[in-house]
This record gives sequence, C-alpha cells and structure tokens, in this order.
Amino acid sequence: NQDILAFPESYRAALTQLKASHPNWTFVPMQTNLEWSSVVSAEMQNNRSWVHQSKGDNWKAEAASQSGCLDPRNFTNDSYIFMFEQLTYNAQYHTVDAVSNIVSGSFMQGEVPGAGTTYAQAFYDIGNSLGVSPFFLACRVYQEQGSAGTSPLISGNYPGYEGYYNYYNIGATGTTTTDVNGLKTAQNKGWDTRMKALTGGAQYISQNYILKGQDTLYLQKFDVDASYNGLYSHQYQQNITAPMTEGGKIRRA
Repeated sequence: NQDILAFPESYRAALTQLKASHPNWTFVPMQTNLEWSSVVSAEMQNNRSWVHQSKGDNWKAEAASQSGCLDPRNFTNDSYIFMFEQLTYNAQYHTVDAVSNIVSGSFMQGEVPGAGTTYAQAFYDIGNSLGVSPFFLACRVYQEQGSAGTSPLISGNYPGYEGYYNYYNIGATGTTTTDVNGLKTAQNKGWDTRMKALTGGAQYISQNYILKGQDTLYLQKFDVDASYNGLYSHQYQQNITAPMTEGGKIRRA
C-alpha cells in the first residue's frame, strides 16, 4: 500500500484497515506544513466555528471539541471517511438512482415544484454539467435545509423576499431567522425560481470552493489550504460538525 506509506505513522493503521475493506480506494496526503496549535487557535477566532445549540456545554466552552473535529485521524473510519472524498464528478458511480437514495424520505424525494423534474435528476444534471459530485450537492442541501425543508430560505414566501430561494444557504450567517442574509443573496443573484437557486448555488460552490482547492467537505469547513485567499477565513460554514454529518449522509447513501 504505497499510498498509505506517504502518510505519517499515526495515520497508517486506520488507513490500512480501510484499504483492506476497500482495496480500490486511493488515499492521498495533503501536506499543510502548519503548526497544530496555530491552526486550532486560528479556527477559534472571529466566530469562525460554532456548534449546534443541542450540543452540551463542554462542546461550547472548550477548544477540545474544535481540535477533535479538526483532527483528520478521528475520522479515518468507514463512518466518516467521506468527508475527505474528492468532490469532482465521476461517471462510474454518480447515477440518478444513487442520488435518489440520498434524497429518499426527505422533502426532495419527489419533483422540484414547478420545474418538471425530480430533485434527484436535477442534482445529477447540475453535477454532470459542472463536473461536480451530485452526491455532494444533494447532501449539502440536505445538510443546510434538513429532512423537512421548512426553512424560510426555500419557502418562497418570506416577507420582502417572496419568490426567492437559497437552497445551499449561501451568504447566510448568524443564529436566527432575522440574522440570516441568505435571501438577500438570493435576490441579488436573481434566484427567483427553485431551479435557478439549485443551479446557481451549485455554480457558486464549484467555482468558489471545489475548483479553488477546497475540494473536500473537510476543507470547506477547515480552510487549511492557502492556495486561495490565504488561510482559515474562506470557509463555507461555521458548524464544526458539518463535515461529519455530511460525510455520514454520503456513506449511508
């Protein structure tokens, strides 16, 4: 397993176990050359990292939860390894049926209202055209909107922003409905149909993250890639457990 030998010793046992179960998988190390303590400190600054309100106080008050979510070695297992999967399109395993597995049981199980196509077909077509994983697109919307899809960002009837949609929560910040700016973003970008929001949001993510070196779920939260706009600040979300939950959704699907 020459690919595994490229990793530090502390990674190898877990990766070897994964390789035994999935011999066709290839693991590639990303060398950041960053000091661990400096990264943990930087990720704790300027409201960069939040935890869900359901988490206990130990998650909210200590850097331990931050460093635990930051350490890739905690996720080199079958449950969460997909947070490190490359997010480009692969025709061999990206199919409409597979996308349907992801959205099954959610508000995206059927058709996109008013679009004449299913959510699964829409994610597949968008991903195919952009060269981006449709699994990722479906899981990102699932992560941002939940199973029920009751957020005002996709209701189309939020006062002052009627007819605008933002499936990927792009530009949304804060902790309450009145704090978020996602619908202002949707209005500015002209996302006045659901398909425009699904397609435009995917274009935004691919152009501003996946094609700028942040091509894993992990790197979209923890910006330890300096190739674009420096370090740490160019993150997609504040939620430190987002890569775990999204990676888990992809694995289950």
